[in-house]
Amino acid sequence: LYTKFNIPTNEFMGIMAPPFILSVAIITVCCILFVKPEPLSLSDEKIVLNPKRTILYLLLFALSIVIVFRGIPYWIGLIVIPAVLLIVDRKALKMVDYGLLFTFVFFVIFAGNMARIDVVRDLFSTLLEKNTLLFSVVSCQCISNVPSAILLSQFTNNYADLLVGVNI
Repeated sequence: LYTKFNIPTNEFMGIMAPPFILSVAIITVCCILFVKPEPLSLSDEKIVLNPKRTILYLLLFALSIVIVFRGIPYWIGLIVIPAVLLIVDRKALKMVDYGLLFTFVFFVIFAGNMARIDVVRDLFSTLLEKNTLLFSVVSCQCISNVPSAILLSQFTNNYADLLVGVNI
């Protein structure tokens, strides 16, 4: 949604700050009231990170963050990140859940096709016009939040309520 609607970063943060703060407060209260305290036990097993690999992954992560905040074009990451992993850590590429990845790709195609069907477009546009926040919350109970966001973004320009709704 951030990319689709080209939401300015400060506006995005402003939209998401209230529900984030509220959810953290609710989770904290629930943990205090309902979770029994248990002693924390850690194994004595030492975890040793390869410093060079750790720095490389931090750089790739930083590259991803810069792409998300539109600092550089996404296609650079599409080339650089897999190329680096192919050279440095092929096992990481084998661990990707390609089924899930392709599910989202095909859902984007599906959402685009659904938006072209007049009956569907009219129905979703009407529902989202009445209450984008409520309908996006309800839709996420039927399908997951990411597919719901992709689908519903085709039928509304009210990105603020849609953004909050699919995250609730």
